[in-house]
This record gives sequence, structure tokens and C-alpha cells, in this order.
Amino acid sequence: MASFRRAGSALMALAPPLLLGWIGRAGADHGGLAPIVKLSPLITGIIAGVLALAAGIAIVAIVMLLMKKRPSE
Repeated sequence: MASFRRAGSALMALAPPLLLGWIGRAGADHGGLAPIVKLSPLITGIIAGVLALAAGIAIVAIVMLLMKKRPSE
């Protein structure tokens, strides 16, 4: 059992360099504006944070609307 673990860990250590050598450029990289427009990591983080906050607010609003008690008649 230990030999399988050692072989697996050795294979995983070699896999990233081998895969990076074979893959090269991403298949979904179509060029476009993304490589041209270089955003700083700070701006990218701020955009990601704002989007995550907006998604959280939307989820809370939807849950509050769904859990809202209706007046009894």
C-alpha cells in the first residue's frame, strides 16, 4: 500500500510540468480584449469583491421575500 502512495505522489509531482509542456496555450483563449487590457490585481480583487457582495445581497433579498409571512385572513 505504501508503494502505491509513493508512486502516486511521484506521479503527481511530475504531472504539472509535463502537462504544462504539452498544453501550452488555453483552448478557450480566443485573444479578444482580455490580453490587451491589463488590470491591476487590486482592481481585479475589488471587482470580484463587489460582484460577490452583490450576489450575497441578492440571495438574502430572495430568501427574505420567500420567507415573508403573509397576513392571515
